Amino acid sequence: MSGFNVVTFLNNHDTRDADHVVLNDPILGYTYLLTNNQVGLPSVFYPDYYTMPDYKPFPGYNIPGMKKEINELWNIHKKYIFRADQIDYLSRFNTPYAQNFNSGSANKTLLYQVMSEAPGSRDLLVAINYADNTLDVDHGINTAQGKVFVNLLDNSASIYTSVDANGIANIKVPAKSYSVWIEGVTIEAKIFLQGAYNTQTHLMNTTLRDNNLLPLISPYTKDQRTVENIDESIVDWVLVELYYTLNDEAIVSKSVFVKNNGMLCLEDGSTKIPLDAPSDDYYLVIRHRNHLAVASKEKISVSAATPIYDFTTD
Repeated sequence: MSGFNVVTFLNNHDTRDADHVVLNDPILGYTYLLTNNQVGLPSVFYPDYYTMPDYKPFPGYNIPGMKKEINELWNIHKKYIFRADQIDYLSRFNTPYAQNFNSGSANKTLLYQVMSEAPGSRDLLVAINYADNTLDVDHGINTAQGKVFVNLLDNSASIYTSVDANGIANIKVPAKSYSVWIEGVTIEAKIFLQGAYNTQTHLMNTTLRDNNLLPLISPYTKDQRTVENIDESIVDWVLVELYYTLNDEAIVSKSVFVKNNGMLCLEDGSTKIPLDAPSDDYYLVIRHRNHLAVASKEKISVSAATPIYDFTTD
């Protein structure tokens, strides 16, 4: 029977016995249902989404609504997974893929790859960690070396992971948690902000950072994310965007930092900026809240290993 003729669910209002409701980490079950279209059309139990009503038909059910988390998974399903036609369970028993668990457990890890042969489709990696400790595994992936997978959620220390020459990618997921990565690209770029540039040192001043005036939340609504701390070499937030044509909407937007030497970087200092976009030719645009935007003179080829684009010379 086709998976599209089946409805799958985790909890159901028609449960015959009150103690049959899934109470332990139900979001892990929903992660599997909402990121795997080969097991039927997923259904969400309304108390799991909104929270249990006051009359509490199921004693002991005290789980707060998971609306935010379920919506994130729904959006990934609709945008990337709905028409996928293949699932490769990478961590299955007797897997042919190499695996080395630095922490976590093979028996409590579910790692699979969502694939499609449709034109323009991109692979996804889904990791669900059922263990009580952090999952940190170097695992074989069913794709070519050099591919980059970009994290779509905030549930992992791995903002992105790349496939090495042996076909291995590192996956990190907290205890009793999950994350999803999609095949993407990286860029590296260098810019100078005129207002902060010091002509004597040929570096930019870090006045905002030095005076604790840099917010931990990005000021750009297109990608308003939060970091825990900001390195002393950071000048300010900037917004990186890719465009097919400059008068259209951006294909992707990402808030990052610019260092005093001009290099764009992530909060961990990495200068490779992962972006949720397919490999293609784009205009690269950098925006700053107090400066005019700057764009590459022409389209550049963007891939998993894009050369540095230096706006200070180009």
